[in-house]
Amino acid sequence: MATALTAEGYRVRILIPGEDVDVRSPECYAVDLQAPAALKRVHRLIVGSEGERVGCLINLLPLVESLPHDSDADALRLAAFHLTNALFLLVREFHEDLAMAAEAGGSLLLNVTGLDGQFGLSDCDEAGVVAAGTLGVTKAFRREFPGVVVRTVDVDRRSPLLAQQLLDELERPHGPLETGLTATRRTTLELIPQPLPPALLAPPIDAASVVLVTGGGQGITAEIVRGLAASRCLVVIVGRSAMPSEESDETRDLDDAGLRHGIVSKFQQSGESFTPLDIEQAFSLISKGRVLLSNLDSFRQSGARVEYHSLDVRDVSSLGRLIDDLYSRHGRIDGVLHGAGIIHDKLVVDKSPELFAEVFRTKVDSAFCLATKLRPERLKFFVLFSSISGRFGNRGQTDYAAANETLNKLAQRLNREWTSTRVVAINWGPWNGGMVSDALRLRYKARGIELIPVGKGVEACLSELTAVGGEPEIVLSSRLAAPSGFTPEVD
Repeated sequence: MATALTAEGYRVRILIPGEDVDVRSPECYAVDLQAPAALKRVHRLIVGSEGERVGCLINLLPLVESLPHDSDADALRLAAFHLTNALFLLVREFHEDLAMAAEAGGSLLLNVTGLDGQFGLSDCDEAGVVAAGTLGVTKAFRREFPGVVVRTVDVDRRSPLLAQQLLDELERPHGPLETGLTATRRTTLELIPQPLPPALLAPPIDAASVVLVTGGGQGITAEIVRGLAASRCLVVIVGRSAMPSEESDETRDLDDAGLRHGIVSKFQQSGESFTPLDIEQAFSLISKGRVLLSNLDSFRQSGARVEYHSLDVRDVSSLGRLIDDLYSRHGRIDGVLHGAGIIHDKLVVDKSPELFAEVFRTKVDSAFCLATKLRPERLKFFVLFSSISGRFGNRGQTDYAAANETLNKLAQRLNREWTSTRVVAINWGPWNGGMVSDALRLRYKARGIELIPVGKGVEACLSELTAVGGEPEIVLSSRLAAPSGFTPEVD
């Protein structure tokens, strides 16, 4: 491709993975793609003393980065992070060049993946899952820089026509965001609306069943656990929060306003200096503890037996030991809801590599661990909570969109391998409940964004548990049209 583009008069520079920055030739640089400082130095070398702008960024890493033979879960999750993080750091470094080139006449970000030529819908191997996060990065980048033409082309890596097909796509700079290429076909993706099942079947679990839930102590996952609790199953909740102790008599009966006032009074009595942030942190700790204890109690009141384990799901060794322990103690895990996730919404220009890693790895590392440790021969369902930010992209959420696209493609792969298990990634739209505040509801309403009623969301999720032969990657939202934006303004 570089030879063909150079012959057409383009100035082409090639970046390959390496250590620090090594100039291999005037056209080729080996660079540590995980190091922002190294990318900044190579950026200066590329633009030169005249300060030329980079007008086109083509990411071929998903095609050229090969996985080691017989890769284990650790190798896969590390490869997934490195591929996705490399693209994030590249667009973070070159975003200003691309934006200015767009204003001056046009610019292009082209991401090339090698799932199967159909974005994993026909066949998605481990290499495809590892590269899937780059799909989310590009879609979120497009939301933040609408002037830049952004495209993702998924190819069949075995196609003998691959190089020419990609060159042909460069002649279609205003093609669809997502294009699939096989040796014989060019396809695009389109959502197909389908009605929810007319009747809710009972979940495929009973009083002897064990259901593992990550992130189930709060939010929409807790709402769904309440729906499962009537089966009287054992629900094993995994959350980052420590199990809170019972509140003191001083705060137990206070509402939010009274609790904040009490926290201020306690700080004042201590004689120590404090800030509004100190007050909010103390308030949040007590408030979240209240919600967690209330939810766990409601699970029991609804009929479930409950275990709670305080665990950071990014600690895959501890998560793996817990799964092994459940099989040792109970002999079974019948279902899994993987709802763990965090957000740190910031635009690409402001998002730090540390925040990107935290958001991405919370969802993805734990998902790879679950996929490795679970025993599909007895597992009835494995539900991965994804988001429409993965399907459509969202401002400020390059990390969250990337993580959810990885979950989507992991579901595609496991669905083919675990033939007796219902595997599905649900790309949720926003709910009218969970962590959605009144202020956020007003912002959604102002943008014309409809929220999923809690009861309907629970019903839809429970219906998916019995949808034998259902699609492994679905969108559940109050509408299917791509939203123009669906989060509050980011910092």
